[in-house]
Amino acid sequence: MDPQSIFKGNNELCGDLIKKKRKGDEPSQNTTNLDVNGKNERDQSELSGFYIGIASGIIVGFWGVFCVLLFKTSWRYAYFRFIENTTDVLYVKLVVRRAWLKKKLECNQVQE
Repeated sequence: MDPQSIFKGNNELCGDLIKKKRKGDEPSQNTTNLDVNGKNERDQSELSGFYIGIASGIIVGFWGVFCVLLFKTSWRYAYFRFIENTTDVLYVKLVVRRAWLKKKLECNQVQE
């Protein structure tokens, strides 16, 4: 299949999607305020708003969890029990994996 045959009869699909500048075209009079580094002030304000939103979400989330754990004793016990059980499971997996690796390395040394 010829790649050019795809575009036959549909001239809208071939060529650049961005309009090319012609010699007679004047540059647009875009009046954006640029700071010292050449960045747009609007971009700076959007970025600072993004960071403020992230920080406020983290603060509200942290204090929400902390206050619940502070005032709800049953939830606090359940949370710390969960953390303790999880660390126990991870520790057992680590010890078993370490013993398996040690045994495998010893078998490789004996075979050599």
